[in-house]
Amino acid sequence: MTEDKNFVEEVSALLYRYRVVPAPENPVIFFGSSNFSRWKCIGADMAPFVCLDHAFGGSRDDDLLRWYKKLVVRFSPYAVVVNSSQNDVTAYDDRRITENKRLLLTALKSDLPKSRIVLLSVIRSAPFRTKRVDALDESAKHLCAETGAEFVDISCLFDDGCFCDTSHLNREGQQRLADVLKNVLNSTKTEEK
Repeated sequence: MTEDKNFVEEVSALLYRYRVVPAPENPVIFFGSSNFSRWKCIGADMAPFVCLDHAFGGSRDDDLLRWYKKLVVRFSPYAVVVNSSQNDVTAYDDRRITENKRLLLTALKSDLPKSRIVLLSVIRSAPFRTKRVDALDESAKHLCAETGAEFVDISCLFDDGCFCDTSHLNREGQQRLADVLKNVLNSTKTEEK
């Protein structure tokens, strides 16, 4: 992947479906990279939540920041679930990762003050079980506290049997993640009553 990839084709394909069938109201939007875009059963796994998968493989936080208005804000979501991408870890130094994440979370909270913004810790396949990733997740947790986003620590959720390769979740991993996210989204709904 080149540094200047802008994902115009991927974003256009995601938006094309709404030319015929309008998007549902108050969806949960999944926004991130390939661990979301490859999750073909996301709607069934996350039921009864109505979900839109607006992820595009290979993306990093700066790409999400570039496209969040078109892919997230215009849909007035109930919640946005952002995966803290492995792509950032392999592409950038820690300072840039933290700054990009700060910009993304701040923009989402500013433009969507009534929506829940849920940031996942890095999905930990074997190559990402490192002290560096621990520290990046700790930074992300603090950024969530500063910006009003919610941090969901999934660092211990997956074992090696949850991956179909060195990075991507298989069905077992996707179902485990869905169970956690449904609990997160349901728990706050109860607290708000």
